[in-house]
Amino acid sequence: MSSPHVALQDSTRPIQSDARRLRDADPSAPVEVTISLRGPQLPDADHLPTATLSREQFETQFGARRDDVEKAVSIFEQYGLKVDEVSLRTRSMRVSGAVASMENAFRPHLGIYKSKDQGEFRGREGEIQIPSELSGIVTGVFGLDERRVARRKAVHTATAPAVLSKMIPLSPSDLQDHYNFPPALAKASRPPSPNSRLHISKRTWWPIVRSTACRCPR
Repeated sequence: MSSPHVALQDSTRPIQSDARRLRDADPSAPVEVTISLRGPQLPDADHLPTATLSREQFETQFGARRDDVEKAVSIFEQYGLKVDEVSLRTRSMRVSGAVASMENAFRPHLGIYKSKDQGEFRGREGEIQIPSELSGIVTGVFGLDERRVARRKAVHTATAPAVLSKMIPLSPSDLQDHYNFPPALAKASRPPSPNSRLHISKRTWWPIVRSTACRCPR
């Protein structure tokens, strides 16, 4: 199917700085994406509902519109894509299909890239385009690009001993004092002597920690 396409807002993605494109993605390779849809404006912290909403109420007030979903399903199927799951409540659709079908629907110019950290992965650069009939309905397409976006911060081996030496383990008594446990509970769970502090049962103090976690300064 061929129809006018429009750029999806905020979808532009630059090439990864340490990656290079090796080749185009295999047209027959499977791809699964999540599509986000428009919906009513969610309330900010100053205008939250006075009563807790049920899932059904939340879906009715803030979920995606059913006619938007039906239109999107019809158009995606015309491009050879399969709609695997729809959630009005989360305003999302899970859609799958071959790379060739994704190219026709979203024109992402998928390729296989290689970087030092990740090795080979499927990625893209530039913007995503969507069928013009879905302009204003589809707000995001996620999953086309498999580049790694988060990295664990490593502690250099040379500095690790110094960092670890500054870490002081906490005893149950320390936790009681830090979280300001009620005196009766603190007395019941405090070990009788410094030498027995490691023998206190987790069953005794862990429920207390959980129940008072909200007092921890953030």
